[in-house]
Amino acid sequence: MTAIFTVAASLGMNNAGSTQWWVWANPSAVIAALPSIGYYDEPWQYAFRGSLYVHSVGGETADNPRWANFTSTFSRRNVSDYNAHLGAWPLADDFFETFDAATDTILRDVGTYEYDAVVAMGLLACAVAPTGPLPADFGTLVWENRTALSFEGLTGRIEFDGAGNREARTANMYVGNFNGTVGGDELC
Repeated sequence: MTAIFTVAASLGMNNAGSTQWWVWANPSAVIAALPSIGYYDEPWQYAFRGSLYVHSVGGETADNPRWANFTSTFSRRNVSDYNAHLGAWPLADDFFETFDAATDTILRDVGTYEYDAVVAMGLLACAVAPTGPLPADFGTLVWENRTALSFEGLTGRIEFDGAGNREARTANMYVGNFNGTVGGDELC
């Protein structure tokens, strides 16, 4: 990331007063990289000020009973049920007892979307090939049926548009901006 900022600065793409804005898709990674690029130095703060970030928010919302159920039952899962399918990469015997699903931000903000993607694919597979062998045009059938899929996942209602993207109205996202102050600790 440091290389990106350095090249951008050399090209005048992130100078104070520039007409160009930066949009970041992963503010956590940007914030983690800030000390290595000298964010607390005045020129970098001016360069970042006003940059936007888009951040996905996974399952943890006050009105999401699926997330509450997932995290409350997590520690009762059986490692052997999973390890039977993991081959050379088994989970530790105490994984479900020691991993705190309710507070892990990567599980909440990334893993929940991955979980929903696997469920979506499974539901689509069952819809186009409910029994027997997969048809030769399985992939085509999955693609053609994507807009008919609708279910409640860990991240909320899951639906897809004609291009195959998640319907924007069903995603949990927020947009913010970096507004660091010279010499201060406020990042965003």
